[in-house]
Parts: sequence; C-alpha cells; structure tokens
Amino acid sequence: QDRILSMIGLATRAGAVTSGEFSVDKAIKAGKARLVIIADDASDRTKKGFKDSCSFYGVPLVIYKDKETLGHSMGKQFRASLAILDTGFADSLLKKCRELSDSQVEIIEGGLSIFLRRLQCTIKFHSFSCNTLITRHRISIS
Repeated sequence: QDRILSMIGLATRAGAVTSGEFSVDKAIKAGKARLVIIADDASDRTKKGFKDSCSFYGVPLVIYKDKETLGHSMGKQFRASLAILDTGFADSLLKKCRELSDSQVEIIEGGLSIFLRRLQCTIKFHSFSCNTLITRHRISIS
C-alpha cells in the first residue's frame, strides 16, 4: 500500500488534517496549514487558487493521486483538497513525496521557503554574516 496515503490516514485519525476547499483555504490563511495536498483530477480553478494561495502564504503544495483515492485514505468519499496541520506529519509527507518520481507527484514549494533559500544563497554569495544581513533588512526569525 502507498505509504503517503497511509500517513494521511494516520494524520486524519490524529486530528491533524482538515479537508474541503473552504476549510483548507481558511487553514492556509490562518497560518495553520503546514502542507496542502490537492488531487490531480481537481479542477483547474481549484489548482490555480491553491497554488496562488500557498505561494503567497509560504505553504508547500503537493498535487497527488485522485479525489477518490485521497478521500478513501481519510475514510471519506471524495476529497479534492486537504491540509496537514501538524509540522511532523507535514515534514514526513513532504519527504516521502520527494522520494517519488515527477510523474507520480508534483511538489510546489511555498513562496516563503523559496525566499529563504534565495536569502541563504545571497548570504553565501556575498559572504555576509547572517546577523548583519538580517539586521540590515529587519528580518525576524522565530
């Protein structure tokens, strides 16, 4: 059986998943979503909406399987979208997704992680100390 789907089921039983377009969008905007998974057969409008929202709020997005399979993994019927609310589950799922080939899964990094990666490259490239750059740009890290 698929380990990603098993982990989604486990996260669901632990209460670390919300599903449905409205609930997932609300979790993203509230800063509670750690990972968003949408079905490959979701509508283009749904995909674009979540891509834009996840990019803006810095949440990684995974496009994986179909609505029926995602829903079944949660013990429900059809689910086009779901959000993982727990950091541990989200990190594990993202790691498992990265192990798959590009034909099986599409991973879209959130905007914030791309920004931080670019900032890290800038720090290395210019050989500034991290504290100097962070102070200069008034970036707070918590």
